[in-house]
Amino acid sequence: MGARPLRRAIQRMIEDPLADFILGRELSPSSTIIVDRRENPVDEEPPVEIRVIEGTPVPAAVGGPPADGDEPADDPSDE
Repeated sequence: MGARPLRRAIQRMIEDPLADFILGRELSPSSTIIVDRRENPVDEEPPVEIRVIEGTPVPAAVGGPPADGDEPADDPSDE
């Protein structure tokens, strides 16, 4: 198998189902996506199984930008 047919096979069997999976969900930044080969795929389903392992929330760094919706603290050096 040459490079171009291999690239098309990877796109059809892995990248396209993965893109559909990601677009259909809301994932947290620390989530892990597992892509695994199906043992006996049915003709209508992709040859891969995709699942998510939800990660733990990552706290903001000290002194980092404020979280969404938070108001920035007043800076005393602005006066």
